[in-house]
Amino acid sequence: TIADFKANFDDHAAQLIRIDTVDLTETGSFANGDQIDIARAADTSILMVHFYDTDLTGSVIPEKANVTGIAYWHYSEAKIAPRFKADVEKVEIIPEKVSDILSGNMMRVYPNPSSGMFTFELRMDGISDLEIEIFSLNGKMVYRNAYRSVSAVHEQIDLRNMARGMYLLRVRTADEVSVSKLVIR
Repeated sequence: TIADFKANFDDHAAQLIRIDTVDLTETGSFANGDQIDIARAADTSILMVHFYDTDLTGSVIPEKANVTGIAYWHYSEAKIAPRFKADVEKVEIIPEKVSDILSGNMMRVYPNPSSGMFTFELRMDGISDLEIEIFSLNGKMVYRNAYRSVSAVHEQIDLRNMARGMYLLRVRTADEVSVSKLVIR
């Protein structure tokens, strides 16, 4: 966490660290020497583009990310310096407005929990484009499939290669979003 990083900086100095699910306060693209505030709840720190002219320079600054980088002390502050673009892993934001696309529709995901093989079924009253996405709890998308102009879907989803734990299933139509839990045991 940011709090641990700052409170115990001596334990982390010059080490490769990772801070998950932080908000980045800037928009646009990363530039050499940028110092961008990062926050998680009330805790803040600074992401610094310290390694110049890598593929991070010029890449889009995400709104939320898991940040990996070298921990270093700079101008009396603990900062994290990502080495390249892959060190700033965008976290997909689950929308705040979660409505139930099942109003008059039927959706089932079974068995849940399972060993990683799930059956997804959805029948809708009308025809719509549809996206099925599955995220780990740290926001990383682990599965995605899109359908165009459908009224029903029956799909086997194989997540047997994923770690045990809870995942979020997000189903989106043009108008609504439904989010539910999946458990791999």
